[in-house]
Amino acid sequence: MSSCVTGNGNLVRLRSRSRAPIIWIIFPLIAGFVTGRKIFLSEFLLIGVGIGLGVVWGLFWWRESGQWYWKIIGVMSVYFLSWGYLQSYLPVSLNWEEKPEREAYLTLKIGQVFGFDEKYNRQVGYGEIVGAGQHLRDLVGQKIYFSCILDEIYPPSGALIRSEVIEVKGVLRSIGKETENGFEKYLFSQGIRFKLYRGKLLNVQEKANWFYRFCAEQNKKLEKILAMAEETDNVHALNIYKAMLLGKQADLTAQQKYAFSITGSLHLFSISGLHVGVIAGCVAFLLRLVRVRNPWAAIIGIVILFLYVQITGGSAPAMRAFFMVVFYWVGRAFQRKNSAFSALLASAFVALIYNPFDLWNIGFQLSYMVVGSILLYGLPLNEVINDAISKRFVGVPVMIKKGCVWVVNLLGVSVAANVGATFLSICYFNIFAPGSIFLSILIIPLASLIISFGFTALFMGLVGLTFICEAINPISYMGIRMMELIISFSLKIPGLFWGSCMASQSLTYICMSVLFAFLYGCHRFNQLQKILFYLAPIGMITIFVSFS
Repeated sequence: MSSCVTGNGNLVRLRSRSRAPIIWIIFPLIAGFVTGRKIFLSEFLLIGVGIGLGVVWGLFWWRESGQWYWKIIGVMSVYFLSWGYLQSYLPVSLNWEEKPEREAYLTLKIGQVFGFDEKYNRQVGYGEIVGAGQHLRDLVGQKIYFSCILDEIYPPSGALIRSEVIEVKGVLRSIGKETENGFEKYLFSQGIRFKLYRGKLLNVQEKANWFYRFCAEQNKKLEKILAMAEETDNVHALNIYKAMLLGKQADLTAQQKYAFSITGSLHLFSISGLHVGVIAGCVAFLLRLVRVRNPWAAIIGIVILFLYVQITGGSAPAMRAFFMVVFYWVGRAFQRKNSAFSALLASAFVALIYNPFDLWNIGFQLSYMVVGSILLYGLPLNEVINDAISKRFVGVPVMIKKGCVWVVNLLGVSVAANVGATFLSICYFNIFAPGSIFLSILIIPLASLIISFGFTALFMGLVGLTFICEAINPISYMGIRMMELIISFSLKIPGLFWGSCMASQSLTYICMSVLFAFLYGCHRFNQLQKILFYLAPIGMITIFVSFS
């Protein structure tokens, strides 16, 4: 607990001080991954050095746990282990950059599928090459992005399913490090070195396993539930509704994606932290309603949440949010001291071990910068402002005071989220969106309500109470129209969204590192009482934007 002296001299007790020992693992883990992308050494040598240092660290910890230098040895152990781990994860270099495009017949095992275009019966996704002709045998084991037509194999309403093994033909080309295409740069950062386009599905060699088939079937069922309404011609709102509840962003129009992107609200239309958090809250409420207590409440809630995430596609943002909720719920179930920041870092650790290439995923970076900024900066800011409101609004009716606190809390969280997102938004999307601070105050509560209504409709539809779905869905459609109107109106206000900012990657990551180190250092060394803690991040953003 920390304290802060307000302008009138009163002492405010801050309960949101965050400490997380796991940070001593996260930092060397990230440093090892970054080194592994630049310097290539034997993975066996690196892992051996890491294990050796780990043994030495264990001996120091056992015999002299009070000394500081054993921590340095432990950090170096994690660093070398993560460096070696990434080396083992990198795809084999085949030097295909100079080779021309060619027609190829390949056998792929599907890892993830994205948008399905019903009009052209086209599916895109990525997978692993598990079979190829004799002259392409060296491609086996490589990750590949594919786009192919499914006609004659799948009916127009069908789609590929994760874990299926398929035979395809199409035009194959490599993705080089020097590519100028933004999407291909993203694929390269994720370890995907090949692309198959103008493809055609020839055969399904092996069907998906039972779990992924189950998820695909339930996804179709949930989609039908969301479409249950008296308004059968409301396709526009329904597409957004499906994007918000089922992650079907492919159904959004180009105009919608542009408007949502420039206002910083595109994350509301894919399964991510907000969606998983709201669904987790709904599940927790239902379990409390039927008097299910921990640890069974946590176990049942985790299973339900995992099924929801997998049924909606198991996207990386959804899995990251799921990991965070799991660590938070497990901590509560076993009556450990709750720390959302520790849960955040633990989820980052699991996500990076599961897929080290996530570190170079802009979505991953944005997610953790935004949530980390909210926890380290937004929560202390809210506590100080709430205390000021409670002291100044003496004699004001309770409902009005609570309303003011609610609005101020939203504003504080929105400011913190904007602080965390600004660096990456300018660097990668050339967008500075100060207007999103005020837009979020209206959009986030409305989106949360729509997700809650959507979850209720899905639950009622699954238990057979479809008449409730028909009553709830039109309300959600109305909320979606209102949300679109707010976003469209905000775009017409000059100065809220700037679309021509630019910043170098090196400056961006230096500023992000300084910001995070400053915020965590203030928590670690109990400096939340300083006014500098609240003004410095705003000053950093101002300076960064002025140089952009």
